[in-house]
Amino acid sequence: MSVAKGASKSAHTSNLVSTLQQAADVSPRLADFSVSRRGQLISRQVFADLVRFFDFAVSVLSGLLIAALYVDEGLATHALGYTGAVAGTAVILVLVFEYFQLYQVSKFSSVAPQLPRLVLGSAIAFVGLAAVVFFFKAGDEFSRFWLAAWFVAGTCSIIVERVAVAKLTRHWIEAGRLYRRAVIFGGGDLTTEMIQTLESDGEADIRICGVFDERAFSRVG
Repeated sequence: MSVAKGASKSAHTSNLVSTLQQAADVSPRLADFSVSRRGQLISRQVFADLVRFFDFAVSVLSGLLIAALYVDEGLATHALGYTGAVAGTAVILVLVFEYFQLYQVSKFSSVAPQLPRLVLGSAIAFVGLAAVVFFFKAGDEFSRFWLAAWFVAGTCSIIVERVAVAKLTRHWIEAGRLYRRAVIFGGGDLTTEMIQTLESDGEADIRICGVFDERAFSRVG
């Protein structure tokens, strides 16, 4: 009896290994049966935090650079005010981007769908700065040319930065360092339809490690 059970277990294991090998040979695009690359995965939270920092840094650097290039007596004597305005506006910019859900790693791979919110978020931050300047009657302290030039240059710089982030994101996804692994529990037409939907998404960052049939508690793919 024990011999029969051992033989059955061995046959089941052999069938499972054979199924996995076949799946690896002719697997769909989102299939991932490898465990050797797990140590190379990049933390999605750390990546999102880095993009937040890059947005802040690009905004600050562009504002200070334009302020340094547009030098006159008034600007030179109020350098501290410009620095504070730049830093404060950059913080508001990041917070608005956060509200617009622009720091979701799953959306980093494409810039075009995020472009309207990037421009709108930048506009809101700069309108906020203009409102503060107006209500505190500090219009004489800041150059209107600097504000307009910073809005244009800062927004364009962030878009360029996000294009670079998108290229890096796609590269890491293709290299298997940034995608999410998923296991599908359940079989049938609904599972097939869901997999086909994921497959049709050219920018999907999910990889399917396995499909299990809950009716037999066995791996089916």
